[in-house]
Amino acid sequence: METAAKKLEILFSEAEQQLNVLSTKVDAQCRLLDHNASSSTLNSSTDTLSKTSSVTCMVGCVKDLRAELHSVAEDVATLQQQQQQVMQSIQCELLKLSQNLSGVAPEHMCPVLPPTSC
Repeated sequence: METAAKKLEILFSEAEQQLNVLSTKVDAQCRLLDHNASSSTLNSSTDTLSKTSSVTCMVGCVKDLRAELHSVAEDVATLQQQQQQVMQSIQCELLKLSQNLSGVAPEHMCPVLPPTSC
């Protein structure tokens, strides 16, 4: 059970890192777009070719980001499936444990102590 929980923790950390990287890339692209937009308004004599290449570059960046987002979404779906499998495994282990404990004689069980105030 502990190994399954650790595995899930690692998978969640990896997914979080992927999302952080993707978020950083999106932020960088937004800053670049803002910079390009402000420089094109300041320099209205920019030729059509450079504007076209800028738009082409921007579309390429958006496609790359979309592909990365799709990859992260697939990873998250896989993570959800693995989480469900781990939860089922934990439930099975708890069921087995409770069945084992139900077979233990009451004199062997630990007494329930009343709660103490801290």
